[in-house]
Amino acid sequence: KISGGTIKDNIADYGGGLYLDSDCKVEITQDIAISNNIATENGGGIFVNAKEFERKEVNGIVSYVDNYKNVEFTFAGGVVSENSAKNGGGVYINGLRQKKERKNDIDIVVKISANFEGGQISSNTASENGAGIYLCDTIATFNGVGEEYLKLYSNSATGKGGGIFVDSKSQITVFMLQVGEKEDSTLANTAGEKGAGIYLSEQGHTVALTLDSDEDYL
Repeated sequence: KISGGTIKDNIADYGGGLYLDSDCKVEITQDIAISNNIATENGGGIFVNAKEFERKEVNGIVSYVDNYKNVEFTFAGGVVSENSAKNGGGVYINGLRQKKERKNDIDIVVKISANFEGGQISSNTASENGAGIYLCDTIATFNGVGEEYLKLYSNSATGKGGGIFVDSKSQITVFMLQVGEKEDSTLANTAGEKGAGIYLSEQGHTVALTLDSDEDYL
């Protein structure tokens, strides 16, 4: 659990501020600030890498298959702001959708999701897509309790998905989420091409929206 401190002014190819890899379970809460970090590729503030390509060779024929890692990620508080990357200026999540559990000496595959339950992702930039959040082959759930839910504003992408970019392999479920600020247009997320708030890629994927009150809006 990461519940305080500051991660700022760092530079990397992936995950300028924080890089999460295989076999980790991370919950980000409360008073952490991840800001002013740069990724020359993806994930300016946070990069969650839950998948890699595995090389296989059968009868001289080489192929690459998805190998999903045991990674769990919850963003329940804190601030991710003023980070930059090509894709996923604030947060980039790659391949978080399943994990393996061992039961009765048998490995079974369990479906999981990245969870966004609170905090703020704001003023991040992407020179391509997904300034706030970029979801790649990921299952994500946006939820909260009371006044605690994720708020995305003032994120800016040159391409698509100012607030959130959802690729064609991803699935999202939204119960509570604020994208932009209806009382202040200066806090809007922006995109140079499409989807200033949320961009859903042009191929089929699963999206569920449940908006229960005036406070839960896109």
